[in-house]
Amino acid sequence: MYSLRILFFSLPLYFSHVLSPVGVIIWESYSFERYKVYLFLILLIVAYIEVLIRFPERILDTLCRYFSMVATVLLLPVVSALYFTTPLDNDWLFGSYEKHHWYILYFGVISLILLLMVTSREYTRSYLRWSIYAAVIVALVAIWEYIGGIWDIYSRHESLSAYPGRSVSTLGNPNYVAWYLLIFLPLCTRLRLSERWIILWLLIIAILTTGSYIGIALLGGYFLYSLVRYLGVSAVYSFLVVCIWTIGSIYIGSFSLDPDKMLSLMSRFILMRESLSIMLREPISLLIWFGPDSLLTYFSTARSSAIDAYFPPTSLIDSSHNIFIDILFQYGVLPLFLIGWSVYRYWNNQPEELYIAAILGLLFLALNVFVITHIIVLSLLIVLTCKSVKH
Repeated sequence: MYSLRILFFSLPLYFSHVLSPVGVIIWESYSFERYKVYLFLILLIVAYIEVLIRFPERILDTLCRYFSMVATVLLLPVVSALYFTTPLDNDWLFGSYEKHHWYILYFGVISLILLLMVTSREYTRSYLRWSIYAAVIVALVAIWEYIGGIWDIYSRHESLSAYPGRSVSTLGNPNYVAWYLLIFLPLCTRLRLSERWIILWLLIIAILTTGSYIGIALLGGYFLYSLVRYLGVSAVYSFLVVCIWTIGSIYIGSFSLDPDKMLSLMSRFILMRESLSIMLREPISLLIWFGPDSLLTYFSTARSSAIDAYFPPTSLIDSSHNIFIDILFQYGVLPLFLIGWSVYRYWNNQPEELYIAAILGLLFLALNVFVITHIIVLSLLIVLTCKSVKH
């Protein structure tokens, strides 16, 4: 499946500034996220053409096996839109800009997971290797950017003034870079020993250049876990040690945290609380969802005094900064149930590095938004969870 290898390798690397320096601009002038979605959908279509040519019986068998589940998941956003009188227009189908892609991206992600289920375990593992190769390039760009080597590429982009002195690499946001690189740290064990330490140090240095407090804290937690495991402590007790260390670090760090950082952290908890309270007022949303990008829609029309105290009236709010609440708000309990069921069913069959990568990614996203690059990596890890066995 060459097209899927290209997808997992190129998506983290491609964005508007790849072609804009030579005058090639597609639709929006400068967008990190929107261009990635265009590329994702194009390569996904190519991948389906490839699998229909090479393995037509396999994809038909998978579709028949999971038809009811896939049909339910794809139709529920339509039910939600009809119930909450959301117009089924172009904005609902294609989204508006940057991180707001509505149903077309949702449909694409479900289609990607289905396609990954069709491919063999060997192919799926190869996609992970190509993702690691992409992470190496993302890390190199982050380091090069930090030392001043490629600032001119971003000279027309507002993200530089928003994140002075912090690497945004090819993802447009320091936190996105930290998350993407962090999740590959434990997966480096799948590389040959001669490559492992070089790539590991590249990822570590690049994470530090992002200045992401959450990313750096989780980086420290991961190495503490690795150290305790190396000393022969069980995985459960090692995880408890890391939890205690993390809680203690947060408590101690809160006394010396920059006021702006503390304000940013507190605002995330306000958004989480407000998002949960909205769902409690409309409990049927837990079953039929509010729909893709519904957080943006809701907070564009109604805000509490608590929200106004932390966010200017002109600022757009499109996430609760918690992946679990975002999924619950926009897509209901069904996706969380399916993910939880898959993890519970196959958890004991996982190589340790796979579930550590998943835990690191989910812990980071418990205080952050998720974007297309994160979504495809999580989708790949979910499918690998269903296919991997200890070795």
